[in-house]
Amino acid sequence: YICEQQQRHKKFWLAVLIVSLISLASIIGAAVKTSANSAPAYVDIGETVKFFVTSDVPFNKADETKLSRELSDLEPKDGDFLIHLGDINQASTTMCTFSVYDDAAALLMQSRIPVLVLPGDNDWNDCPMPEAAFDYWMEKLNRFENKFKFGADTYANFPAVTRQIGRDENFAFLHKGVLFIGVHLVDGIVQ
Repeated sequence: YICEQQQRHKKFWLAVLIVSLISLASIIGAAVKTSANSAPAYVDIGETVKFFVTSDVPFNKADETKLSRELSDLEPKDGDFLIHLGDINQASTTMCTFSVYDDAAALLMQSRIPVLVLPGDNDWNDCPMPEAAFDYWMEKLNRFENKFKFGADTYANFPAVTRQIGRDENFAFLHKGVLFIGVHLVDGIVQ
């Protein structure tokens, strides 16, 4: 019970840190209007940052159908990218077979905008063979944004993503003056 509380506490402070960093980057990136007769004032910072976030899907066929429809409906004008926060399957049901990761990758490729993926505890830690499951996840879902064709016509404004040395699933990128950081924070008991 104490370990669960510590994990929730860590997740809470991580969320606070991420929101604080995004807010700080937005404030720092704000343009300041100055003139000879007036004090500096904040004005429109320019482009709005819009993105999508999901997690804990797909756990079953109904989830797959719904997510497929939602991914197909995503429009680049509505958001620049999607971050999947993990748990692409339910470990106790799927037993984390290799096909689960193949199916999730095929499903996420239906997105019309770039997708970045973080592993969840059901993606490896809660699996019967956690090391093999993590290897499967790394092979099929790590650096998933690279599967989208970046060029002059498609995703031209998507930024370069930096990866943490030794923890390649962790990422960071600066987009429209906002720093995004994806951290693999394991829930449950680490094997």
